[in-house]
Amino acid sequence: MVDSEYDYLLRIIIVGDTNVGKSSLMTRFEKNVFYPDDWNLFPSSFMNKYEQFDDCFVRMMIWDGSKARRYNDLPTVGFLDKEIIMLVFDLSSRETFNHVDLWHTKAQKNTQKSTVFVLIGNKNDLPREVSDAEARQKARMMSVTYVETSAKTGENIHTAFRINTEEAIQNIRRNYDKLIKK
Repeated sequence: MVDSEYDYLLRIIIVGDTNVGKSSLMTRFEKNVFYPDDWNLFPSSFMNKYEQFDDCFVRMMIWDGSKARRYNDLPTVGFLDKEIIMLVFDLSSRETFNHVDLWHTKAQKNTQKSTVFVLIGNKNDLPREVSDAEARQKARMMSVTYVETSAKTGENIHTAFRINTEEAIQNIRRNYDKLIKK
């Protein structure tokens, strides 16, 4: 794929506590594989993915924020130019769910107003500590979209990455139109 063969570029960062499945989500989306235990198999913390979406072809540049173990470990510069921020927590860990607010606050302080957020409850194949209702309520309070996934089974992986693509593209179009009118 040649870089000039896409209509839109979306820069996405995946953030959340350690072991919520950020690398697994990215690897499942990119290669449709799941590596259960061997962290050495994760190829990198960055990937390109090209997707057809409605009437356009989109290049997704996706960063895995896995180097940050806690919300205050990730440099704020990591959020600056992103169109989409994926806030991930582990449905089988209440602690990671409780930390989502910290990730969201840090990201909001360091992004553009047009940045799109999605809340992802990962590991829905494991016994839950966080109910669907709780997660949906948190998403409503944050004014973000919510989706549950399993990197292990592949459930809703494409949905998680594509769910806010349309909104992000509309934001890009609006910003472009504003520039043209100036």
